[in-house]
Amino acid sequence: MGMSERRNHPREDLNWDLTLAHSCHGTLRGRLRNYSIGGMYITLHATDRPTQGMATLRIYREDVMLMVRGSIVHSDAEGVGIMVNEPVTVVELFNGTVYEVSQQVA
Repeated sequence: MGMSERRNHPREDLNWDLTLAHSCHGTLRGRLRNYSIGGMYITLHATDRPTQGMATLRIYREDVMLMVRGSIVHSDAEGVGIMVNEPVTVVELFNGTVYEVSQQVA
């Protein structure tokens, strides 16, 4: 019997560069692989991955950087699952304009 999907929202696949800052593991480089409302899965290049705690992510896409803070809720051999707890901050890299985006879950 296979594992059942527990998400209430569909996942969207991505492949974006990011850094993850964690109090015990420092700054790690990785890739955002998929996201859904309220969460995301990232792969990490490091072999020593965090298994719990809060993480701050900086996700880079063209001329913007998304800053996200969330809780690590899953860890496996490739990466970690993050539950987003706070609004996403968007920074335009070419002029430094900052926006805060709240998540509205229906």
